[in-house]
Amino acid sequence: MALLLVLAAIFVSIGYSSSEKVPGQPEEPVVGQMMALVYLIFGASFLLVRIRYPRFVVPVQYALQLILLVLIYMAGEWAYGIPVEHSILYSSSRSIFGVILMILATVACIAVLPSVGLSTLWHGSKPGNVISRTLMSVLVILAIVLGYVLSRVLDLQLLAPNMALLIFGFSILTCCFIVVTVVAYFLNQAYDDRQKIEEQLTKSNEDLEAQVAARTAELERTVQLLKETNEAASIGYWQIDLDSQKVHWSDGTRKVFGWGDVPLPSFEKALEFNAAAQNAEKMRVLVRDAIDHGNSWEEELLIETREGEKRWVLITCKALNKDAKCKELRGTVQNIDDRKRAEIELTEEQQFLQLVIDNIPVNIYVKDLESRKTLVNKAELELLGVSDPAMVIGKNDYDLYPKSSADISRAEDLRIINDRQVMRGQETCLHLNNGDVRWFLSSKIPLIIKDNVKGILGVSVDITQRKLDEEKLTNYAVLEAKSKEMEELTYVTSHDLREPLLTIKNYTQAMVEDFGEQMNDDAIRYSEAIDRGVGRMEELIGGLLDYSRLSRPKAMRPADMNELVSEVLSDLQAQTEAVGAKIIVEDLPQEVWGYTVEIKMLWQNLVANALKFRSPERVPEITIGYKNQNGVPLYFVKDNGIGIPKESYLQVFVIFRQLHERGKYEGIGIGLAHCKKIAELHNGKIWVESELGSGSCFYFTLNS
Repeated sequence: MALLLVLAAIFVSIGYSSSEKVPGQPEEPVVGQMMALVYLIFGASFLLVRIRYPRFVVPVQYALQLILLVLIYMAGEWAYGIPVEHSILYSSSRSIFGVILMILATVACIAVLPSVGLSTLWHGSKPGNVISRTLMSVLVILAIVLGYVLSRVLDLQLLAPNMALLIFGFSILTCCFIVVTVVAYFLNQAYDDRQKIEEQLTKSNEDLEAQVAARTAELERTVQLLKETNEAASIGYWQIDLDSQKVHWSDGTRKVFGWGDVPLPSFEKALEFNAAAQNAEKMRVLVRDAIDHGNSWEEELLIETREGEKRWVLITCKALNKDAKCKELRGTVQNIDDRKRAEIELTEEQQFLQLVIDNIPVNIYVKDLESRKTLVNKAELELLGVSDPAMVIGKNDYDLYPKSSADISRAEDLRIINDRQVMRGQETCLHLNNGDVRWFLSSKIPLIIKDNVKGILGVSVDITQRKLDEEKLTNYAVLEAKSKEMEELTYVTSHDLREPLLTIKNYTQAMVEDFGEQMNDDAIRYSEAIDRGVGRMEELIGGLLDYSRLSRPKAMRPADMNELVSEVLSDLQAQTEAVGAKIIVEDLPQEVWGYTVEIKMLWQNLVANALKFRSPERVPEITIGYKNQNGVPLYFVKDNGIGIPKESYLQVFVIFRQLHERGKYEGIGIGLAHCKKIAELHNGKIWVESELGSGSCFYFTLNS
């Protein structure tokens, strides 16, 4: 651009030099040379401004501003139509467009660096810049307008030149007076505003200083309070520089670790924080995790002070990283020994209390105001069929029991909470989710703390067995009364039946003795049948009396089971030898508590039946022994006889019920009925397991 301007200056100079002279006008070469000089200076100035060479920037800027004034003057002469004879810098109509173009270009070039030269007075936001821009704009416009008006007046010859000049000067003076007055007014106004602002600023500074002083004092008090609080709470600060391996402990940290004023421990020892032997490895893992991964942590640890005292502390650690690498560890340490030991003691007491209530054979629980369980013992967990307290804690009655039972329990709880009354020894029926029904003797009391009910303590004793026993006792009393009545009836009936039987038997014998010779064979056969029937009837009545006598109350006594079996085998020795039976007797429990005669009868009936119902195909073999069934002796008599069909397992114990046709085997079918009644007298039971043709095994228990 600068080179183009220099070339333009040369062409303009050549053009004006070769142009023809116009009569009455200055020589155009003079004007052309002046314009060429202006172009040359402008081009050089523009070039120097663009490269911003420091030594030439300020002079060039002043040169540009001077050129701008010359160009404006030339444009003004042309605009006002100054005659040639009065013109200083003549500008023709051919050159005015170039002048205007140069004015615009010069303004643009000056605007490149507006803060250099005279333009600094007009550029910026300072008060002087604002005033200069305002005054310059007003005065320039005023001068242009007045100059143009004055030139027209002179052209029309309305005023003499002297008068026109006087009016122009007075007008300029008046306008300057007005402008100065206005500027002075605004300056005074600005000064007053500045004074007010300065006063407000001074007051604000004073208030700020007072606030800063108050905040400083408050900060000092806070720092002192923090220091005292840290000392009271035994809190210290620590810092470890991993690059320099420097360790810093505050006074509080030294006090917690019992380090005093002696030099700090080594870098490695400081990383362990004086942890006790059982925690040293844990500390190394935590510190290494913070260094490698930048993880912060907080841990309660048992440390060992420099004097060897064990002490619980709370240590916090924060890793400070730079360039993805841990550079520093810092944190706090607090002495929590008293609190921690109190917590441990409280935990041990709670565990002891839980151990105690878990081993109390009653259900114990605590509920909150919403009937949610907050404490339960082992018996309560067993009732609910769970082993983990977490499965019960926080759950209410509706979560644990069917709705019917939960409604009753919740109503009891609300009555206790609202009325603050104690429920003692109330029998309650509880339905469980598995369908079981349990009876409890329940007591509930409100837990009142500072005159506010906080929950309910419940204690329940399972009385289900007692309720069943009571029901059994009631039924037993009824049965006993009926049994006694039946026994008396049986005894009386049996006794009364014997008299007519004896009469029949006596008359039959007398008839045979008196009329035997006269009786034919049929009469003799009839009399013998009557005699056999009477004999069997006497056996049945005798067995019935024996059966009824088993229910009569008598005293239990200890007896040796081995002795009883030995006596039974001695009594049956003749029958045993007669059939060549082999009897094996295992060791039995030595002492049994019961009715000795009846137990001996039980063994005798079972062994006698084994001898009686032997198989003709093999030698009888009988085994007498017992098994331990959940702590209860289970006695048995096993044989290899004819066996019993499965459908007859229960019939064999019915009185007078015989499985075989009458006459094939001796007896009236009352032996096993006696055995069943004897077992029941001892709160036991008897049953048979058999296979037809392979033998039988009779089992019985005596739970007396």
